[in-house]
Amino acid sequence: MKHRLLRVNEVLKRELSGIITREMKFETGLVTINQVDATSDLKNAHVFVSVLGTAGASVINQLEAHRAALQSALAKHVVLKYTPHLVFHLDDSIERGEEGLVRQPSLSGFRDAKINDLVSGRAGRVIGPGLGRMARLSMLDREVLSKRVCG
Repeated sequence: MKHRLLRVNEVLKRELSGIITREMKFETGLVTINQVDATSDLKNAHVFVSVLGTAGASVINQLEAHRAALQSALAKHVVLKYTPHLVFHLDDSIERGEEGLVRQPSLSGFRDAKINDLVSGRAGRVIGPGLGRMARLSMLDREVLSKRVCG
């Protein structure tokens, strides 16, 4: 993808996010624009929206109903030869990524190995082959570690 198209995608994402925040109200959920993919001729833009806390289909329908007003406001904020036609898609990549993390048993084994190394005093070494980073404690790891050492 060309550098100009990447910059246009980011500008469209930022401006559209601001317009939706200012002009639309979603009562029961949090709406996030994850990505905007404009076509190379800048006539169409696919907007990927994730929704937290409410049904995604109702949010997409509401966005589609206000599409013309959103495009008009976007044309006022972003100067392009063509104002892209917005096409909204429900982005479920966060849920798919979360399901993938839950299904991987190796991650829980890695976390247990990291805690065991911390308890045994080998906290400064690199954990795991090829990871290339030092062990860092998250808040949850600190709680588990304190329970194992103190309790």
